[in-house]
Amino acid sequence: MKDYRNYSLRVLATIIDGLGWLFFFWLPRPKVRPHEIKKLLILKFDRLGDTFLSEPTIAALRQIFPQAQVVVACSPWNQEVLSNHPAIDQIVSLSSLPDIHHSHLKDFLRLAQIKRVANLIKEQQPEVVIDLQGHPFNVLAMFKAKVKYRVGYGTKVGSFLLTAGAHYRRNWPQSKIYFSLTTLFHYSGPLTTPKIYVGEKDIKKVTDFIQANHCLPFIVFHLGAGRSYKQWPVQYFADLANRLIANYPQFKIVIVGSQEDQALYDSFISLVNKPERVVNASGEINIAALYYLLGQAQLFIGNESGPGHLAAAQGTPTISFMNPWSGVERWQARGPKVTLFYHAVHHCRGVRCHYHPCPNMAAISVDEVWVAVQQYLALC
Repeated sequence: MKDYRNYSLRVLATIIDGLGWLFFFWLPRPKVRPHEIKKLLILKFDRLGDTFLSEPTIAALRQIFPQAQVVVACSPWNQEVLSNHPAIDQIVSLSSLPDIHHSHLKDFLRLAQIKRVANLIKEQQPEVVIDLQGHPFNVLAMFKAKVKYRVGYGTKVGSFLLTAGAHYRRNWPQSKIYFSLTTLFHYSGPLTTPKIYVGEKDIKKVTDFIQANHCLPFIVFHLGAGRSYKQWPVQYFADLANRLIANYPQFKIVIVGSQEDQALYDSFISLVNKPERVVNASGEINIAALYYLLGQAQLFIGNESGPGHLAAAQGTPTISFMNPWSGVERWQARGPKVTLFYHAVHHCRGVRCHYHPCPNMAAISVDEVWVAVQQYLALC
């Protein structure tokens, strides 16, 4: 399947980079000597799943730069993903940059964002800045801040302004793409499973939540997604929930997600035959607590999104729904017990899709999902 819109963007990016290399070939590109570096700044202004999948790379960078103070600049709502991480000395938050794939042309004019990141870099005064997000705005900010060592991805727009750029294949798993940066420093360690370091406070929060709602054992539903074209229809979730309630009375259903999707949760609960069997945890627990909660669940069912990656990494049986145009090989949840559902029945236009629900997501039937659910629960 070829997404011609994204293909055209990649061609345009290649042309821009080619011209950039032609005009900026003279830029000095000194080689980093990791053991001599005293301060390293990592840029990661991303969503939950992206930030979580980058954790093994951050852990590896700690080993590559053993003498350096490691600082991570991230989005405020994802700061908790990296909190308590032994590889990180300091976390600074800055609101996210516009997403080049999901914005209108006006977002390219937000030069103030570049200035904000450049000012943050100047304040931190690192010797090395690594763009772990792969965003051209970050590259421009590094260049504007006159950083000596500017490290990022050689296949992204603006790579001609980097002093070192990693190369990867677009169909690699996203965690492997992030990890490709370590090859620039001849790192030979393995790509590990991402994790969140959960504190005792969050463990107690989850324990208290489970006890207060009498929800052991339980199955987690995640109804939301970053984009509407990634959402399995809420009616399908409700149909699946009703089958669970009728056939597995010992389980409760716990809903997780953002409070922004409250209307979606209300719609779901209104369609459930026995709403008292559903516990709404959306907005009740933070990210670290969510990670621990997912590790206690008997099954996770949800759209391709951050919580799905967390559940799969925890080893929890995971059923994930994807739109194939999102990039299955790259973004699917990975773990020892993952079942993935996707059907390509419609050429999806991504954020420009005029259908709700997306035909690709609606093509995933409740019947086929129910078979997978029964197989997993038979092992409980």
